[in-house]
Amino acid sequence: MLETPQTITISQGDGKTATVTLYATDTINELKNKFNYAIGTELGQAEYVTGDGASKFCTFVEKTAADDQGLETVGGTFMFRSILPGDKGNLTFSGDEDLINTFALNVVKESSTPAFRASIYDAHSGTPIATNIKVADNRLIGVLHPNVDIEFDAMANVKAVWSDEEKNFILQPDDTSYEAIIHIVDSSTVFQIGANEGEDIAIDIGDMSSGALGVNAINVSTRESASKAIGIIDAAINTVSSQRAKIGAYQNALEYTSENLTTTMTNLTAAESRIRDADMAATMMEFVKLQILNQSGTSMLAQANQLPQSVLSLLQG
Repeated sequence: MLETPQTITISQGDGKTATVTLYATDTINELKNKFNYAIGTELGQAEYVTGDGASKFCTFVEKTAADDQGLETVGGTFMFRSILPGDKGNLTFSGDEDLINTFALNVVKESSTPAFRASIYDAHSGTPIATNIKVADNRLIGVLHPNVDIEFDAMANVKAVWSDEEKNFILQPDDTSYEAIIHIVDSSTVFQIGANEGEDIAIDIGDMSSGALGVNAINVSTRESASKAIGIIDAAINTVSSQRAKIGAYQNALEYTSENLTTTMTNLTAAESRIRDADMAATMMEFVKLQILNQSGTSMLAQANQLPQSVLSLLQG
């Protein structure tokens, strides 16, 4: 089976992947070290482990005794471990089908979803917004604000300690509470749609990235994970459809406002034109009146100038 090197890909529930290349000359210890490096270093789980636990992500059970405790109960088997809680810590092995079948992988212990207690306070005034909320998984959905979701590290202030008795990692809370300051900024775009104060509309578009929609780490390598992926994709489609509906409503509102403004501008232009026409008529009337008065005055002066000449002509005659 290993006449040519074979590669096994390990996919973690959070989307990270690591590869292990197997050779025919590999020893059991070399295989163990390769899988330890892949899970601990490439998948990043070693950063949460204290002590010598970094070499326990993959162990080989050589033999067991009747009084052995913990997970290592079957001799001659490899044990693969993940310390990340919930679905994000699930490991999926893919590669040549015959090679994967040779490992005869079975789940010894199911992953569990972590539960947290969270409190939110106003950083400026210290006023509590929400206190001692029980959070399933590591997301605060709509707790701080209907439009704000918070996702924190599922291993925040948690350390993994190796237990020789249970032959497994034990997750222990740190002595201090995990704290973070979140700066919330309203990124809505505000459009002035009227002539008066307050006649505006705010448009906001949610985060539609793959990470925000939860589709960045979909795993379809097994039937169970593919079944879960259907629900995740359906939820993402509903979120995108809802956002598109909001954008359509914004577009309709802006188009309606634009049409109203166009009608108003047309009416204002027509009214101004009528006013200008009325002013021009009044001005022309005044101009004609003054012109008539001017001509009349000129005619009268001309006639007055002719009177002395007429009298002189009579006297000379």
